[in-house]
Amino acid sequence: MSMSIQIILGEARRLSSKLRDIDATADSVISEAHDMLFKITSMKEYQEEIAELNIMLHHRPHAALLSSIQQENRLLRELQAENRDLKATLEDYQSALEYIMSKYRQHVSLKLDQLNRTKSSPAPLDEAFSVNQAEKILKMANVMKQAAELDDKEMPEVIELLSRLSTENRTLRELLKLSTPATDQIKCEESVASTSQ
Repeated sequence: MSMSIQIILGEARRLSSKLRDIDATADSVISEAHDMLFKITSMKEYQEEIAELNIMLHHRPHAALLSSIQQENRLLRELQAENRDLKATLEDYQSALEYIMSKYRQHVSLKLDQLNRTKSSPAPLDEAFSVNQAEKILKMANVMKQAAELDDKEMPEVIELLSRLSTENRTLRELLKLSTPATDQIKCEESVASTSQ
């Protein structure tokens, strides 16, 4: 029985280490999402500046304007792809964390059931051994409680990040839709200019 408790504690340490690794990776993903938000904000400001410049500089060659719009569209598509990748990575980490926690809870409940069966059996137990077992079980219960609290603390942040990424994705789609009519208008102006010559 003492050996199985040691195995449980070893498993708890291993799972705790995995949780720390997943937490570090989630922090990294959050940091990348913040960087992505900064890039998106910069791109939005850039697009607004381009629109202002286009209003002020109608004499600017249409080819250069088209080139800058195409470059901007390409950058927006890259940002959208990076956004999708970050979202998928975040979902993978979340599912891995949920899987680890469910396995840990199953393992602890199994060991608690075994301990309850041992207590209810008529065979007498050494009092020092049972006190030691009770202490170990309390430690395991505390570890499980801390892991559950950590999971509960992380969940709102993950939900907030997913919401923010969804908003960013919608914003990028709107920006992409805004740049498409400008390209069509420039093509129309060029065709009018070529027919008038």
